[in-house]
Amino acid sequence: MKKSLLTGGLATLLLLGACSSEEPEAAEESVEEESVEANSNEEKTEEAATESANTEAETEESETVKRDESSNEVKAMENGTFEIQMAKVEIKDTKILPPDEYSDTGKDRLVVFYDVTSKVTPEEAGETEVSPLMVWTATVEATQETPDTIQDLNVGSVPMNEEYDKYLDTQMSVIKKDKTVENVTVYELENRENPVILKATQGFGGQDLGQMEIDVTE
Repeated sequence: MKKSLLTGGLATLLLLGACSSEEPEAAEESVEEESVEANSNEEKTEEAATESANTEAETEESETVKRDESSNEVKAMENGTFEIQMAKVEIKDTKILPPDEYSDTGKDRLVVFYDVTSKVTPEEAGETEVSPLMVWTATVEATQETPDTIQDLNVGSVPMNEEYDKYLDTQMSVIKKDKTVENVTVYELENRENPVILKATQGFGGQDLGQMEIDVTE
């Protein structure tokens, strides 16, 4: 009988011991699972934050590109105004000058008054110089019909007097972004019967941006 009690007691102790040894392991497993779950949640939160930051950056970049595309838009000539990627040109007025001591050919001359507004900084322009004379020379050509031909008009000399001095001072100056500089160009006329056609392009041989007809009969 005692032996049986001892055996039963020993079995009970062994069983209790086994239960007590299993409980810490279960607790450790639970802690580990909670830690893994917390780490997973943290990773998901970090991934979400990263995705959000990337989305915001992409949105800002897209908006910047749209602004840049808009600022560099090319526009066909309308009412004497046209735009190339780097500048806007606006023809303001014209004037006929009779031959004088500054004209070697003895021809009447057409003076074109215009404004050039830069759409880029000098750094953005790079090797391309955005100055009044360079922009006009690169984008506008003047022609006039004669009885037998369509003649490219020669560029004449700007009169050397106070009225035109300010243009001579700035015609080769680099224009700052969003700033406007006035200038003039002089053409020697072939005749006074046919209009002068000012044709605009996006640089030498570039996209046709339209034309403007100037009456020189008066």
